[in-house]
Amino acid sequence: MTNYEYLNHVLANYFSVNVGEANEERAILEVRQAMSESPQYAEGLRADLLSALADPELSWKSVLAEFDVAHIESEQEASAYAINILRPLASDGT
Repeated sequence: MTNYEYLNHVLANYFSVNVGEANEERAILEVRQAMSESPQYAEGLRADLLSALADPELSWKSVLAEFDVAHIESEQEASAYAINILRPLASDGT
């Protein structure tokens, strides 16, 4: 379990396969919309993302599996996938 409240919320509610049609581009657009509607949410999510992406102890393989985002065999592939879907949210391009 990670200690990234906003990141956990995004993974569980926007990127999880349990949400329905898991489409990364659509999820990114929906998260950006939520960020534009709440500066506090945007600030918290960006802080979580920047911390998580820089955290060498974080197992993206475990995190992605925990939130049913993806089940990826290697830590390296999981990290690359996480960076690919989450990095666009870390910028101020909302």
